[in-house]
Amino acid sequence: MTNVDHIDLSDLNAMLAKATPKDNTATPVPTGIYQAFVRGASVEEHEGVRQLKWEFTIMAGPHKGRRLWRRNALNTQENLNWLLGDLQTAKLAMPSDMNELHDLARQLLHLVFEVRVSTSVGKKDGKTYTNVNLRKRLSLPVPEDLLPDVMEEIDLDDLPF
Repeated sequence: MTNVDHIDLSDLNAMLAKATPKDNTATPVPTGIYQAFVRGASVEEHEGVRQLKWEFTIMAGPHKGRRLWRRNALNTQENLNWLLGDLQTAKLAMPSDMNELHDLARQLLHLVFEVRVSTSVGKKDGKTYTNVNLRKRLSLPVPEDLLPDVMEEIDLDDLPF
């Protein structure tokens, strides 16, 4: 096994000399309607709130390749009503047990939707938030150039070494 502290990186010096920092301050996706596919979906817990987290990638136009996120909180009856509406829009079976949501999340992968992006200002903190709402499921293929890299999808903890 190689000592990580002593890996020789000197062969990268020529590239370093030509490198320029990328701008990490991306502007928000403007309000509008977009075609986007589900790049990822999972049941998670964030700050004590269980949720279904959706990750979308915009498929066309000037914002092609940009990512959007939607979260269905799972802590109130109203939250579950919104979740069921989203699952219905996705044309997936309604769960009879909430643990089925893990399997339903996997079924969302690569489904294509028309989504509406809007913004709102938080009542408590005054911050601007991007909202992503499902309008309808579309029968479109995901462009091959936008399909996630297989290596990005591998959970490194699942590897045998």
